[in-house]
Amino acid sequence: KKEKMKVGFLLLAVVVTLSQEINDNKKTRDEHEDTGQKENQDGVIDDCIELSNEEIRDDLEEQEEKQDGVTDYCKKLSNEKARDDHEGQEEKQDGIIDYHNELFNEETRDDLEGQDEKQDGVIDNHNELSNEETRDDLEGQEEKQDGKQEIKSNKDHKQNIIEPEEAKFKKGAELVSNLRFEDKARGYEMLKEAAAMGNSKAKYLLAYGYLYGNVLQRNFTKSFELFTELANKGFASGQQGLGFMYSTGIGTNSSQAKAILYYTFGALGGDPHAQMSMGYRSLHGVATSKSCETALSYYRKVASKVADESSVFAGGHSVQKIRLQDDEDEPSTVFAGVTEDELEHYREVFADA
Repeated sequence: KKEKMKVGFLLLAVVVTLSQEINDNKKTRDEHEDTGQKENQDGVIDDCIELSNEEIRDDLEEQEEKQDGVTDYCKKLSNEKARDDHEGQEEKQDGIIDYHNELFNEETRDDLEGQDEKQDGVIDNHNELSNEETRDDLEGQEEKQDGKQEIKSNKDHKQNIIEPEEAKFKKGAELVSNLRFEDKARGYEMLKEAAAMGNSKAKYLLAYGYLYGNVLQRNFTKSFELFTELANKGFASGQQGLGFMYSTGIGTNSSQAKAILYYTFGALGGDPHAQMSMGYRSLHGVATSKSCETALSYYRKVASKVADESSVFAGGHSVQKIRLQDDEDEPSTVFAGVTEDELEHYREVFADA
């Protein structure tokens, strides 16, 4: 009984094992079949894709050929239509232009005829008016020309007066600066002629000529009159000369107040001698308050002028600047700072006054 049971168990085990192997084999066959089917399906899909791609390419080529043909046909039709339209438009435009030209020519002829008539009338009126205006203009121009000629003749006359006067002054001043007595005498005669014509510079040189009496006969009264005339005209050098005569009392009564007045006018007018005189008087307090600052302002003007002239006529050499030293304080009197040598010089120059 036990052996039967063992045999039964063994048979059962064999059956179970066989059934498992059968199942496994079946499963393996199924898997192989699935794999083969899948591969078959992939091959079919690839074949379908390849066929579809070929068909698509063929369809696309056919469509492109059709489209090219349609496009060419449409272009041909559009070109023919455009040509027909263009020809029709040109014909219409030519007709319109011809019509307008015809109308324009008719209107132009009418306008030209009317304008010719108007212009003829206007020309006649303008001719009449222009003739009258021309006559008036000619008369006015003749009057203006007569006036201009008269003004020009007056200007020429004045120039003829001015030019000889200035020429005589320049020639006379040149001769006076010479060393020869004969040249100086001839120069003063020319200065007298220029002064008679109204030349202020000639009068100024004559005034000093009468004052010094080197060539001309000394005449303080005549010198004073000439300086007074020039000072009243605002001639700076004449104001300086008149201030000198009032300062020294030559040819008139001494007046330091008037001397300061005319020296100041001359200095403001730019005369260097007047500026030097005011600088000296301000430095030493001669008939004015003592002020180094005021003296410096006058001396600086003279120094600037000398420096400018030196740079022009001396080849551009620089002028050395020297500081004015302060002197000891002295009482402010009329002739404070005037040396004995200067007073002796004035006595000798004006001994015959």
